[in-house]
Amino acid sequence: MKLVEDMPNPIFLDLKPNRLLLDSKFDGYKLSLDTLPIYITPFLNGVDRVGATDDQYSIQHAKLFGLYNCLHGDPFNSNVSYVVDRNWTVHRVAFSNEANTFEPLQEVWNIPTRTEQTMGRHNVNITFPSERYVVVSDGFSTFFIVETGDRSVNESTSWKIVHEQKEIQEHSIHKLGQFTLLDSKMYKSSTHEVFLDILLLRLQNKSDTDISEFLDKHDGEFLAMSANHPFVSKINWLTFKEDAGKWSSDCSRTLLGPSALDYACLEREGSAVLIASENHFAFYHVSNEPLRYTKKSKNVKGTEVEKPDYVWMQNNTEITILFKIPIGARKTDITVDVKPSSICLVYGGTPMLEGELLQNVKSDESVWTINPHSVIDEDNTEDSEPFVSGNLSTLQSQYQSLEIILQKASEVRWEGESVVKGVSSSSQGQQVLDPEAVANIQERLNHLCSDKWNDDPLRTNICDPQQLEDCDCLPADTTSFMRLDKNLQCISHVASLGGHQWLFSARVHGSSIPAMCIRHDVDGLLWQPPEVDNNLLDSWTLEHVGTFSAMGYVQASKQQRKFTACPPDLSYLAICDASKHVYIYRQPHEIGSDLRNRKTGQIISHVSKQHVVSLEPPLEILGAHATDDFLFVLTTQNVHAIRVKEVVDE
Repeated sequence: MKLVEDMPNPIFLDLKPNRLLLDSKFDGYKLSLDTLPIYITPFLNGVDRVGATDDQYSIQHAKLFGLYNCLHGDPFNSNVSYVVDRNWTVHRVAFSNEANTFEPLQEVWNIPTRTEQTMGRHNVNITFPSERYVVVSDGFSTFFIVETGDRSVNESTSWKIVHEQKEIQEHSIHKLGQFTLLDSKMYKSSTHEVFLDILLLRLQNKSDTDISEFLDKHDGEFLAMSANHPFVSKINWLTFKEDAGKWSSDCSRTLLGPSALDYACLEREGSAVLIASENHFAFYHVSNEPLRYTKKSKNVKGTEVEKPDYVWMQNNTEITILFKIPIGARKTDITVDVKPSSICLVYGGTPMLEGELLQNVKSDESVWTINPHSVIDEDNTEDSEPFVSGNLSTLQSQYQSLEIILQKASEVRWEGESVVKGVSSSSQGQQVLDPEAVANIQERLNHLCSDKWNDDPLRTNICDPQQLEDCDCLPADTTSFMRLDKNLQCISHVASLGGHQWLFSARVHGSSIPAMCIRHDVDGLLWQPPEVDNNLLDSWTLEHVGTFSAMGYVQASKQQRKFTACPPDLSYLAICDASKHVYIYRQPHEIGSDLRNRKTGQIISHVSKQHVVSLEPPLEILGAHATDDFLFVLTTQNVHAIRVKEVVDE
């Protein structure tokens, strides 16, 4: 987004891979015929899940519903997950390493708003802010802060609600409506007060009142980014405070962005939100303090400028002046008096333009008319964004244009921002480029460029685009990773992910902040955001912590993939199809003795294995959770535990 007055420039992060974590001699994955032990426990109550309705048709909805993971892994307890059935009962699913079997399924809690479900709700979600608390959302009206006790043991005690939140405070009281729980973090302040930060996502239509008001006030770049998106992503960042066992709302913040989320989480102590998305997000409301930055127009030099009252363009023979007027304005409301050396325009009894013209005109040949389709966009009148007739992506339909055409008395170019001399500050104009002039300039520059792949067929191509595979193509959209700071109320750090295909995210090395895996060349590289306080922002960066060799190619070949996961120790990566098949790719490990390639003579001391697992019966896969020892896979009727670690140790 455009920077505004006094807003600090974000720090741009350069993603530099650690060469020590790259394997230039990687020789592919070898298909293993070893049978992986699979343990199964039935889940016959039916898994609760919903799909998008006819009104939820955006790419944001497709990602949100299509990639929903019904198996909620507990990051504080290995081999423990939770599943919600159709009766909205939360079941604890645990596997015992000692007994090599699933523990009996345990019903730990019933979501109390089951009978209040509404059409179009989002899926139930569970997050784990600490070892003794969870946050549960019902997807349509309420989220709950729940005390669980010690989740590492299979106790008979049930979870207990300590706070129930049905509404949030913004400009006025709004019900949550359809929403998804993204993340939650519990932490202590320097004064030992306990806080809980919760991140919620709502997909809201741009026609909603509060969204349309925000878009009207926001800068033109945000409007342009959201032009192709009927819905915007609205993130509610809520902070709760504990006092004597009771929880109360301490602050609410709202962020807005025009595109779907690939990644969104809170920092460990609630100091920032980390987001990966096609477009930038921005703060647009904070409950207990005003926004620090107000959107204002700025020119390329960064100085504030006034919005023009009209724009005008010229060619050799005429001057065209464009005013924005409300829909419903009639010609009887307008008076235009053009004389050879002056002009007077009055609308509704109020002078809009009056004064001596820069040059003489042919008053008897000058005309004016009302165009019912607005061709003026006040957000496209900045110095950095010249107005041309083809740049109409952010038009505002509540306006129409008044067009005045003045015939020049002589073919002399008019110089200035206004068409009249000595214009008052109440009637500011701006000259923009005429489309014909732009076309003439482009035609004169055609000899410097070509619209062909190779303008000289006899010249050898360095790269033949016909040899590229689908997985080599860069993403059509440029994705950014950004850190939005709570205190700064703006983006503090940003990294461009353009050219790097998004693969997945996962918690690694016990971190509370998920790492994100993106494609670099053919490999999948894991980048870990740091867990630091605000005093170290200058050194805040993304660290390359792991590599899955050739994973860019591997994932591109899996057209039916639905879930991708890896354990905290990064020992393997699993790709789950929409049904039946699971593919497991191990990191290279040493073999008992060196092997020599008979053709090349190369000595091979490490081998990377691939396992293909077929789940029986072949049902739809609804969720996956990877631990160091097991890969847990949820289908419509069973929970499968695939033992991965045991084969490595053999």
